[in-house]
Amino acid sequence: MSMVSEAEHRAAGCHKKLGNPVRYKIYRIVGDNKEITSNKIAQLIDRAQSTVTQHLNNLKEDDMIQSRREGPKVYYKIKREDIYRMVVEFEKIFQR
Repeated sequence: MSMVSEAEHRAAGCHKKLGNPVRYKIYRIVGDNKEITSNKIAQLIDRAQSTVTQHLNNLKEDDMIQSRREGPKVYYKIKREDIYRMVVEFEKIFQR
């Protein structure tokens, strides 16, 4: 039985995070915008801001997104463009 490498562990974690359809949609919205607030995301997907914030924090745990605070607002953006591009390309497979 072989050990799982750090890269394999992180890749599996990324897939697991995006396995939730709402979280996947949130990730795509963040990626489709330069920066966006949780408030705006909540409006776009018609979910409570607290729910959106939980999903955003979950994505931050695996370094998929990052945030910055400006006064009372928190702005989110993609941290790893390469992962985001892979997600977009993967989605295109299912659009055919």
